Amino acid sequence: MSATEISTDQRTDPIPYQTPRVEVSETKQAIRLSADMPGVGPGGVSVALDNDVLTLEGAVGESDKQPARRYRRRFTLNDAGLFDLDNICAKMANGVLEVQLPKAAKPEPRRIQITAA
Repeated sequence: MSATEISTDQRTDPIPYQTPRVEVSETKQAIRLSADMPGVGPGGVSVALDNDVLTLEGAVGESDKQPARRYRRRFTLNDAGLFDLDNICAKMANGVLEVQLPKAAKPEPRRIQITAA
């Protein structure tokens, strides 16, 4: 896996971030991250990629039964060239955020035409 977690500074936030549990799986076509963010709906989650850092964030507002919660997890893509960054996709369902990072197509071998000078 070419993604590594980055530490975050939570000391200045009035509501600290929780680090969601993330499962990572890999196929020939992509790497998939599944992050548990209980109570977070599709409108309360964001996925961002900036300077090869993938950030997953989610928030649940305060209710009568639960205090407000915020989630954040960051990953550094050690070699972003391995991924098709234009086609990263994410979906949120039942408190689980799934992010798919498709692998970039490898260049096909080719023969180079030689011409006479």
